[in-house]
Amino acid sequence: MQKLFLLIVFSFFTTIISADDSIQSLQRSLNKAIKANDTAAIVDAYKYLGDYLCEISDFDKSNFYLQKGLTLASKAKIFREVGVLCNLLATNASYEGKRELALSYYHRALRAFSEINNLDKIALTMMNMGSEYESMGNYKLAIAYTLKAIKNKELSGVKKNLAYYYQHLGQLFKETDKSKWKFYVDKAYNIAKNSDEERISTRIAIFNDLGGIAERENNYKEAYAWYDSMIIKSKANDYDIGLATAYSNRSHIYKLEKKYENALKDVLNAMDYAYKLDRNFLKITEHTNAANLLIEMNRISEAQIHATKALELASS
Repeated sequence: MQKLFLLIVFSFFTTIISADDSIQSLQRSLNKAIKANDTAAIVDAYKYLGDYLCEISDFDKSNFYLQKGLTLASKAKIFREVGVLCNLLATNASYEGKRELALSYYHRALRAFSEINNLDKIALTMMNMGSEYESMGNYKLAIAYTLKAIKNKELSGVKKNLAYYYQHLGQLFKETDKSKWKFYVDKAYNIAKNSDEERISTRIAIFNDLGGIAERENNYKEAYAWYDSMIIKSKANDYDIGLATAYSNRSHIYKLEKKYENALKDVLNAMDYAYKLDRNFLKITEHTNAANLLIEMNRISEAQIHATKALELASS
């Protein structure tokens, strides 16, 4: 079963920078704040500029502005912004493969949020730390920090994104303890079902997990139902990664049941979305899936085309 690829690191502020915003406009905001000698506005400007530069993978410049914001926020004892900036710097460090540096920023963020007793932000930071440890292959600490995150999240009284916390915790048990995986995913499902604050990515991830659990239990009828629900809800919300994942996973069940034509149709649909999203890993996966299916169907020359394309993409 293909895992749904979600953003690991939570955002710590709500202002969204549109694709049309430029570095120049952000720089103008910074200059305006500096001219007004408004410390809070200057910190904000450094933060948004650094975050924008991270989004376009200019990590050196991003770190430069985030560090300037962090220095100013620390001096002014604006603890919430210290925590936010440390999380952003941790994100950059993680993208650059500097795991220990990322964790040091997360610990600093925890101290900052503790100063103002912001349990919701403490929970968010601990979730990010859990994800960092997961990326390092340390599942013991990943689970420990995710459990701490859930405890703080519930104590905070902020319900938004709570279902994601439980869904992610379930994922950590996916390969080692199916009963715990199912327990936490069911809990996430019930929270999301009774909430209008969960993101579409969380709802789709929950459906995906429930489909995967049913598949492992050889309950293909139920698995089809969950993957069909993923497709319907993803289409309704223009959520392409959900569609790519659902088609890919449903094709696997079709293949298990030797319904090869249906399986191939779904693989090709998944491939279309992989190209639309321009994600090489997904492209490689679906070309490989197509090659394997076509071999089963004794369409060897077509299989070779997909296998060759997968190899080209992997090599690049």
